[in-house]
Parts: sequence; C-alpha cells; structure tokens
Amino acid sequence: MKIPLGTLLTKHVRVTVLGTFIMLATYTLFYIMTVYSMTFSTAAAPVGLGLPRNEVLWMLMMAVIGLA
Repeated sequence: MKIPLGTLLTKHVRVTVLGTFIMLATYTLFYIMTVYSMTFSTAAAPVGLGLPRNEVLWMLMMAVIGLA
C-alpha cells in the first residue's frame, strides 16, 4: 500500500499537523520528566533524594523498558 507524501500534505493537512503536535507534546513531557527525575533523585539530601547516579539510571531504564 503506497502513501504518497503529496496526498498526505495536501488532503490531510489538519490531521497531520494535529498528530505532529500531539507527538511533540508527548515526547516533550517525557524528556522533561526524565531529566527532572534524574536531577531530583541525584541532588543532595535537603533538596533531593541523594541517590547514586548509576542506580537512578538503572531505575529509569527499567521504567522505560517496563512502560514500552
């Protein structure tokens, strides 16, 4: 089944733009939450949790694999 790019961009502009922005929002939220959780988890105890960076990376990797 062929899906020509010209047809997609001329006849389905609204849906294409909407889908693009929905995925942009999804990935943006994912990366913001990933960076925030890494920063908060490894920050010193009064501000963050003070966990070792390697352990937090392993936890994040397992969470991403589990949610995939």
